[in-house]
This record gives sequence, structure tokens and C-alpha cells, in this order.
Amino acid sequence: MNNLTMPWEQVPPRPRETLASLSFGFSRRLGTTTIPPRAIHRFLKDGKYRWSFETGEGVPGDRSIADGSARPLIDLGLLAEDPNCANRFELTSAGVELCQDYWRRSDADNPTLPKISLRPM
Repeated sequence: MNNLTMPWEQVPPRPRETLASLSFGFSRRLGTTTIPPRAIHRFLKDGKYRWSFETGEGVPGDRSIADGSARPLIDLGLLAEDPNCANRFELTSAGVELCQDYWRRSDADNPTLPKISLRPM
């Protein structure tokens, strides 16, 4: 087993999708294990926080997600602000460990994992 402080199943569904989108590079099945986890950027739009995934160039992409899909990951200690770049958030070591465990289980077709939708983000 593993020594994770929180199992994947305890992360709320929308934030789970965000984690999977940030960390798809950990999947052996997707053949992308050399891609590091992406960062996510927070910005204000119409008085509400939105989040945009970093592109390959390290800049925020055009599409965004709601605050409720990312904010819980900060509260759970899975995402933290980059000390060198305001409003840029990266997986913490706990977040990386959780995502690596998820992709290991997913690649092994573990039937106990909750289903998620990997919509393009």
C-alpha cells in the first residue's frame, strides 16, 4: 500500500479532475511520464477567482475553471503558491505523491478508483 495522508477518494470530484489534468504526465498508459505536472494560475474575472492551466510555454492558457475546482486543493495542502510568482500555484510534495499514486492505480485499471471525466482543460 502507501503512506498517503489522504486517499484519492477523499478529494472532492471537481478538484480530482483538476488534479488529474495537472498531473496527466504521471500516467504510463498515456505514454507521457516525462511531462512534469503543470502549474495553474489564479486571476480575477468579474469579481470572482478563476484558474487557468499553464501551457507548455509556462504562461496561462485561454480556458479557465471555477474557483471551486482549485481552491479546495489549496485547503487540502495539495497546491501551494509559487513563492517566486504571485498567483501561480504548483502541486506540493503531498499533491505530487497523491497524483503519482492515482496514476499508478489508474494505469493498473484499479476498479476502486472513482470515475473522472478528463475533459480538455
